[in-house]
Amino acid sequence: SDVVQFVHTNLNKNHRQAYAVSVKAGHQTSAESWGTGRAVARIPRVPGGGTHRAGQAAFGNMCRGGRMFAPTKVWRRWHRRVNL
Repeated sequence: SDVVQFVHTNLNKNHRQAYAVSVKAGHQTSAESWGTGRAVARIPRVPGGGTHRAGQAAFGNMCRGGRMFAPTKVWRRWHRRVNL
């Protein structure tokens, strides 16, 4: 029944291990915005030259190599107390 399914579902959650992305992930570059007037998006860009990475957009969740939206945290509620 519904009670059995509820108990089963919630007891199974007690075997989970916490996971999260690194706090630093997506921010390990000194990118700054180029500002307006360059006919490119105002997203921060990686500085320098002589490498493919230079001038690429950074930090944003829409950017390759950028931070994810709402980075996962380990203090999510992984386990459930089930009153048996």
